[in-house]
Amino acid sequence: MLNRKNFTSLLATAIVLLGAVPTTAMTKVELQPSIQRSQPMAGNTQSPAPANVQPAQTPVVGAPVLTAPDGTVLWGCVIDGSNFTNDYWTDPYGVYAFTPADSMTLTTVCKTSDLNANCGGVFYDGWFHYVTMRDAYGDTYFYHNAYDINSWDEDTWVHESLDDGYPYWALSCTYDATTSLSYGCYYTSQGKGMEIASLDYTTLTRKSIAPTDTMYLVFAADAKGQLYAISAGANLYKIDKTTGAATLVGPTGVDIGRYAQSGIINPRNGKFYWASQEKNYDANLYEVNLTTGAATLIGPIPYKSQLSALYIPAPEANDDAPAVVTNLTAAYNGTTTVVGFTAPAATFAGGELKGDLSYKVLVDGSEAATGTVAAGAAARVDVDAADGNRVFTVTTANAAGTSPKAKVEAWVGYDTPADPADVTLAVDDSNVAHLSWKAPTAGVHNGYLGKLTYRLTRYPGEVVVAESQADTTFTETLPSAAMASYSYGVTALNGQQESLMTKSNAVVVGDGFDVPYAEYFDDQASFDLFTLLEGEETGLTWTWNSAGQYAQSTWGRAKAADQWLITPPVKLEAGHTYRFSASVAAQSASYVERFEAACGVAPTRAAMTEPLVAPTELTQGKTFKAYGNDFVPVTTGKYYFGIHAMSEAGMFRVLADSITVTHIMGPTGVTSVGSDVSTGDVEVFNLNGVRVSCGADALATLPKGVYILKYRDAARGRKIVVK
Repeated sequence: MLNRKNFTSLLATAIVLLGAVPTTAMTKVELQPSIQRSQPMAGNTQSPAPANVQPAQTPVVGAPVLTAPDGTVLWGCVIDGSNFTNDYWTDPYGVYAFTPADSMTLTTVCKTSDLNANCGGVFYDGWFHYVTMRDAYGDTYFYHNAYDINSWDEDTWVHESLDDGYPYWALSCTYDATTSLSYGCYYTSQGKGMEIASLDYTTLTRKSIAPTDTMYLVFAADAKGQLYAISAGANLYKIDKTTGAATLVGPTGVDIGRYAQSGIINPRNGKFYWASQEKNYDANLYEVNLTTGAATLIGPIPYKSQLSALYIPAPEANDDAPAVVTNLTAAYNGTTTVVGFTAPAATFAGGELKGDLSYKVLVDGSEAATGTVAAGAAARVDVDAADGNRVFTVTTANAAGTSPKAKVEAWVGYDTPADPADVTLAVDDSNVAHLSWKAPTAGVHNGYLGKLTYRLTRYPGEVVVAESQADTTFTETLPSAAMASYSYGVTALNGQQESLMTKSNAVVVGDGFDVPYAEYFDDQASFDLFTLLEGEETGLTWTWNSAGQYAQSTWGRAKAADQWLITPPVKLEAGHTYRFSASVAAQSASYVERFEAACGVAPTRAAMTEPLVAPTELTQGKTFKAYGNDFVPVTTGKYYFGIHAMSEAGMFRVLADSITVTHIMGPTGVTSVGSDVSTGDVEVFNLNGVRVSCGADALATLPKGVYILKYRDAARGRKIVVK
């Protein structure tokens, strides 16, 4: 079917059919506007991606539709209308519902641009099967598609390419419930002719019945399987589905246009509804007399919408059958599943319902329990069901028929517990770890929770310290170690089901590192010993780069860097000279980074009071360079060394490849040398090798610093160098 606005014909007598449009289904959700695609369409049959493997849009589903006074509701696939703009991505392609009346409203069932039945389609067995033809940059592609009409879930959408799609292109078609086949007027291979044919859309098995020179624009089947068709000449025919022979019934009286249209015969009352397309582009709904062929106008179709694949959803129950059960629940109690419901007190049509009803309980579609219940009474039924997420279906029945199905999903067996919350670790001065957490109060599937226990895992080392902890607190004395960053993972256990692990905060434990101290960020465990201070009001921090094995600051497009990377404690002695060095670089030469370094007696911003590296710009990408300074602590104790990322907003990352602290010298220098002064055997040199003094008496006049003393032991002839 081609869009009526694109007058291209495959045959001299061919009808120009409307380009079909993808549609969506009806749910309890309000209709939302379709999603705009980035590439515009050149026309209603065109697509920029001829090999889609996913729907172009997420289907939009609409609200329930009220039935007509006789219980009839119609669905149709809208493939064009006066509200279309020839924009494939935004035009309102979809399946819509409406009731036959002189004034009608189209209500969204499902809306998506990939629901495109421009080559015909049929509804059956809970699915909408349709064929789409698309022109993409001069090439023509055909696809068979199918949607589950109970969910319209894009994850179950069927989409497959047809090599020669013309034989699957229906000018019109209908589903015959007596044979489970579609019948219609189809093109032949390469569009060279037309014929009456049958098609199984599930298997794509096609059978030719008879060639035809008559173009049939509408096909419909009654409840007994009799086929009817309306020709391009606006006449109604009976069609023999075995031979394809056509018997004239009579003229419809409609000035029909050669455009895609569709019809359906209500199996309950035999009414033939026809959604027409007329020569003046009007779109009307008619009731066609199957005896005379005469068409009676019901009303105009909104927006002159062109409807393909007209369909009447089957009623859920007979009028005098029970209505649906209410208050349906299913809950596992530790040993079995109890299904509860209230039997209907009214018929499907709303009349009073009395007496006993039979009921059935199905689990995932298989019968699990049966019994009787009084109309309007509550029932509780024990059901055996396998563990896992199950669908429970309940129906009741009387002599008039079976009620509509009521369904509920429930988790059977022990549920997967939710994750433990607020997992908190503290370590006291005696090296005792105190761990606490909050127990889950629900399952992931809102299922059964028995008596919970917990698996506790200590890090580093991934050591399981408790396999079935009953309480939500735990203590243990940590192993002796120079320095380590400890944390715990808590996993909730509910029978054989277990939650995801929740990890606690990390606590660095130990007396501190001795000098020389060196960190090269070889692994995550080493990085975890560092204190990370986020930028004030920025949330930016430091992370470990496993590929490069270095620490890196995070960045923000609109936030300046202001985060600290602070070492674990390093033990220093008062009066000694230590040298701090950090190998630092910028992530990229395209960004100018900035950092500074400092130290202090605590891993806090306020404590970083001793500057070691002044604010420095980094301009060479990933070219690590050592920056540092000497430092003499005033008091003996633990000291922390920090790198402060200070880049402006919009810059990238500061990288730190290593941090070292080394001992340079003790608290006092040499003030005299016990040697023979008269021989002048003492020479003093600065660190550049330049002699600055000769003779021991001159030592007292030297300024404070580090010197090299050279003297000779005359008795042994040894040369000794003292730093």
